[in-house]
Formats: sequence, structure tokens, C-alpha cells
Amino acid sequence: MSAPDWLVNLLATAMPAIAALFVWRMVTARTSQRPRDYASDAFHALTALALAGMLVNWAATLPRAVWAVVFAAGAVAFAVRWARARSTGGSAPGRDVVNAATAVVLVYMLLAGVAPSDLSRSTAGLYVMAGMPGMIQDNTIHFPALGMVFAIAAVGYVVVMLDRVSQVGPAPLSGDAARAVATPLAPRLAECCRLFLFVTIAYAIFAKVV
Repeated sequence: MSAPDWLVNLLATAMPAIAALFVWRMVTARTSQRPRDYASDAFHALTALALAGMLVNWAATLPRAVWAVVFAAGAVAFAVRWARARSTGGSAPGRDVVNAATAVVLVYMLLAGVAPSDLSRSTAGLYVMAGMPGMIQDNTIHFPALGMVFAIAAVGYVVVMLDRVSQVGPAPLSGDAARAVATPLAPRLAECCRLFLFVTIAYAIFAKVV
């Protein structure tokens, strides 16, 4: 499926802004008493940067192989953190499971071939010799059924989380100081940006598979 250039570029432009938000949260958390989860914020910032490179060539940063290693390590790290929380009898954070699963999906996208040439003016289904001008390359995705499962799961997660956010009532604490301690910095904005990352992941996979 060929995506409009303006839409792909719009999504890619939003990714660095989202990455900057999560970096800002990490930096400002050092000077406040708000709850901190540097690992999750760093992961979301890296996710945004990697997605930008998967959407358009001008936003590419690290080589795809390097990104794949980074997210594979992230998947293991979040899985270990979740397992340790369970083994110590504490409440294992569900966010670690989601982050680990997201990292696995990103590794799949990087290795399966979700790339800018396939999202804008796709040549999927055409075959020519690689590396020669005018020759067609095989741009079909590897394991497309698995990609569809990941994309549908991402959309489903966004729908569930939006429903939960809409049911959240006002904070029970009063006063700016109490509110600062009770909630992380810009929680709703960060959650919206996080869900937007999932929408972008689903879109990139659908554009490649369909």
C-alpha cells in the first residue's frame, strides 16, 4: 500500500518531537520529587527516533542492524525487570511487559523490512536485481501474518488504553506540591505520545503488509 508523502512526512516529523518530550521528562525529573522511570522514558524516546527512520530516509539515525540490537537488549532488560519484581513479591509493573513486547515488535519491523521505500510510493510485489539502476527489488515483508498480528495488537492496545484514560477521575490530592509528588511530569501528554507511537507502529506495518 502506497502512503501519501505528506502523511508519512507528518508522522516522521512528529517522532523527534515525541522523543524530545521524553528526554525533557528525564532531565526535569532530576530537579523534582516526581516519580521517575528513566528506563521507560528513554525507551520511548529511542522508539520515536527509530520509527522516524523507518518512515522516511531523511530521519534515519543509526543503521537498522544497530537499532535491532538496541531493542533486542531492551526487550530482555524489561523482561528481566518484570521477572525480578514478581520474584520479590512486589507488584510487577505491567508497563515493563508492554515495553518488552513493543521492543520485540520493533525488532521484527527492523528485520522484516519495514522501510521508507515501502511506505511511500511502494514497489511491493515487483522483482528486479538489487543494486542496479532501474532494477526492481523484492520489497515483500517477511512473515506478513505475524506483522498483521502485531499491528492489530497495537491498535487494540491503543483502544483499551484510551478507554481507561477516559474513565480516570481527578487526582484525589490537592495542592501543587502534593500533585507534583503524586504524578509524573505531564502524565497525560506523555501517555498520548506513547499511544501515538503505537498508532505509528501499526500504520507502518499495515502500509507494508496491505
